[in-house]
Amino acid sequence: EASIVSLVGPGGVGKTRLAVEFARGHAGRPWSFCSAADVRSTAELVTALAQCLEVSATGTRSQEELLARIVRYLSTAPAQVCILDNLEDCTPAACEVLTELWDTETQFLTTSRLPLGVRGEQPLPIPPLRGEAPIHDAMELFFARVPERALVPVDRQRDRAVVEDLVTSLDGLPLAIELAAARLELLTLGELSARLTQRFSVLR
Repeated sequence: EASIVSLVGPGGVGKTRLAVEFARGHAGRPWSFCSAADVRSTAELVTALAQCLEVSATGTRSQEELLARIVRYLSTAPAQVCILDNLEDCTPAACEVLTELWDTETQFLTTSRLPLGVRGEQPLPIPPLRGEAPIHDAMELFFARVPERALVPVDRQRDRAVVEDLVTSLDGLPLAIELAAARLELLTLGELSARLTQRFSVLR
């Protein structure tokens, strides 16, 4: 299996959730999660990764020394899965760090809007829920997320056409679909569908 698998797709498509579910069910391996949402530099990414892996930075005088310590740790630790999440704003830093780490026993699972382009990477596109079969999945996701306290109950048969138009207008993005369904505590399905002509402003 690839040492670096990158889940690639637009924001809100569910890359992070998929990465976590994979790690949880991956043959009993230990796993860790490192968010790079606020990371911009190599030094910040190395620090975030060290904290995630519980590798002490005590006594290190540079990012190179800390990265070398991480390499030694991962080279001797049991095989594990490490999720590096939201790398789109620090792609050069991620490539620099992963180049040093790719041949350890760790499988890195990254999420980003575009492939990183680093050695050993296997990009895995995560598309929105579009097309004939996926639109059914998108609709099922919407129905499943309708709150119990919906202002007006949603009926699968009666409201099917409205829900299909609604999830299509949201480009099949799972996060947007879940946010839209949650708004049914305050809006009827018809009101929600009408307001979504303003795109995502109603979901804020």
